[in-house]
Amino acid sequence: MKEKSISNQTILNAVAFTILLIGLAISVIIYLKAGNTPDSLIPTIDETKKGIHDMEEIGGTLNLLMYQFLAWFKKLWQGQNLAYTVAFITVVISAIIFWVAYQSEDTSPDD
Repeated sequence: MKEKSISNQTILNAVAFTILLIGLAISVIIYLKAGNTPDSLIPTIDETKKGIHDMEEIGGTLNLLMYQFLAWFKKLWQGQNLAYTVAFITVVISAIIFWVAYQSEDTSPDD
C-alpha cells in the first residue's frame, strides 16, 4: 500500500494561507468592534506648543523625536488602528512564509 506524501512546499503554503485567513478575519472583527477612538479634545501638557518647546529645550531634539515616536507607536495599538496593524503584520508574515515555500525545493520522491 502506497502512502501519499505531502511536500514541505504544500505544508508551508497551507500554513501561510491559514495565517492569512485567520489574521485578516481577526482584523475585520477588531475593526468592527473597536470603532474609532477619537483623540482627547484637551491636549496634554506635552502636546501644547509650550510643552513641546520645553521638552526640546530640556531634553534636546532627540528627546522630542522619541516622544513623538512613542506617541505614534501607542496609537497603533488602539481602536481601528489596531485592526490595520494586525492586518499589516499578518500580510507580512504570510508573505514571508509564502516566499519560503516558493524558495523551497520539492524533495518528495516522485514515484
